[in-house]
Amino acid sequence: MAYLDAWVVDKTMFDYVSQGGCSCCGIASSMLDFATLAEECSDWETDDEEREMFSPWPTFLHEDVQTQRGKIRIRLKQQLQQYAAFWTEHSKPFLNWWNQQPSGVKFRLFQVQDTDVMNYVHTNGDVHGAYRIVLAAAMEQIKNFHQTGYSDARTGPEVYFEKHLQFEKGAFTLSKTYLDEKDDNVGFTALIQQLGGPRLLPSRESNNDEEHGVTAPTENVQVDRTCNIYSFVG
Repeated sequence: MAYLDAWVVDKTMFDYVSQGGCSCCGIASSMLDFATLAEECSDWETDDEEREMFSPWPTFLHEDVQTQRGKIRIRLKQQLQQYAAFWTEHSKPFLNWWNQQPSGVKFRLFQVQDTDVMNYVHTNGDVHGAYRIVLAAAMEQIKNFHQTGYSDARTGPEVYFEKHLQFEKGAFTLSKTYLDEKDDNVGFTALIQQLGGPRLLPSRESNNDEEHGVTAPTENVQVDRTCNIYSFVG
């Protein structure tokens, strides 16, 4: 099916060939000590990394992506303590403020154009070259979650968020059901708590959130990540 992981791999390769790469990324990759990078990213999902190695991407493209991914992870991990400190000190007043906001205000706060997303990660995350192409393809994948039923979430709050994420008229939005959610264990405030760690990306959960009809993915669940469209590299 289109827009699954195999589609992202093929789309990245096609756009990279069409648009060209980034010379500075190639230079950085050749100078980078990947062993040192791996030590800084000790919570890297090694299974995902190994699967990606079997993609049709050439080595230099794979290394470009891994270089930027590693650098971004290191920067984000340095912010974990800031988020944790914020939640420890301000969680109660923040929850009170958030729950008092009408859904219309929340809707406008979350509404963001797809072009603004890419501009933000480029400006604030120094994302460019191959990794920018990967993120653009992944964003197209996210736009079509409603069509594919696909989810790459790890925890109950993430699954619940993806379930209610919408893309309309060129902008991402959230459903009224999500915006009116009062359960702090599954709604937006639960996602904020996850930003404080202890891991940059939470481990996959095995429990179900039956109240909200959400099942968090587990390590034992086999997700179909294949694609039935013809691969241009096939």
